[in-house]
Amino acid sequence: MQHFHSNKSFNQYKPHQSFWQKLKAKRQKKEIAVDLQQSSLKNPFKKEIPVAKNKTKFIWAFFIILIVSWMVLILTLPYFKISKIVITGNKITKAVDVENFIRQFTFTQTNYFLIPSKSIAGKVQQTFLYDSVEVKKVFPDTIQVNVSEKPASVIYDDNTNYYLVDADGKNIKILNEYLNVANSNISTSTSSTLSKNIHLSTYQKIQTEYGDFPVIFNDKVMATNEAKILPTKAIKNAVDWVRLLKEQGIAEVQYFQIGDTDFNLKIFSKQPWYILVNTEIEQQIQLKNLKIILTDNKPTEYIDLRFGERVYWK
Repeated sequence: MQHFHSNKSFNQYKPHQSFWQKLKAKRQKKEIAVDLQQSSLKNPFKKEIPVAKNKTKFIWAFFIILIVSWMVLILTLPYFKISKIVITGNKITKAVDVENFIRQFTFTQTNYFLIPSKSIAGKVQQTFLYDSVEVKKVFPDTIQVNVSEKPASVIYDDNTNYYLVDADGKNIKILNEYLNVANSNISTSTSSTLSKNIHLSTYQKIQTEYGDFPVIFNDKVMATNEAKILPTKAIKNAVDWVRLLKEQGIAEVQYFQIGDTDFNLKIFSKQPWYILVNTEIEQQIQLKNLKIILTDNKPTEYIDLRFGERVYWK
């Protein structure tokens, strides 16, 4: 019996190949064709010269040494050592204070490429109680420190220290430069009038230097913590009373004094009388009563507005 096989028999009955198998087979055919072409052009009489392994190792070692040397050079050259510190955004704190703190800071490295910017920013913010601190490196030897200060609301005098305090009653800065001068002058005399004048003079110097903030004086021991040294209501009332009395043309406030309780404030001005106010009572009500008293009376010592409709004066 004879069997006839057509040319298409293999293609018809060959095993199924996936796409990747076909791709692999096609690549192998191409590699074999290239090898055959190269072998046909190869000179059979030329001797192969093997590449020395030691030479390859030497080349790699040379490049590694070159790269390491370059890195060491970059990290040790004084050209890349931080020498300039630029402080921006500061109004209350002095730039020289921040710069001196950063220069005394124990860096891991002072090289431009290794200086720890985030660590510096965190330390500066923690020490100077800023809202935010951003440290940028400026090639090749400068760092720029941009600070955002907490806005001050009042100047606080506890008869021991002077403080700049924010709206939440938190200490922004202790004003030590004014403390020594005031204490040395007060100690030379026991006169209360002289002591008051010295405090007023100090307040004016601080306001000239840092801003025309209201002053709150306290000669009593208060239960405070490190985070908050003044009640928030006392601060808000002080700021508002300065504005209200000035707008009404009644008086120009010199300073406030904490009363017998933390919700009582004494307002001292250039007038011969002082005002007692209650931080728990609406200010407009107390202001209305004050204007009524001043219309028909001439107090010489005080005006007490702490008890609502019952107003006392002397």
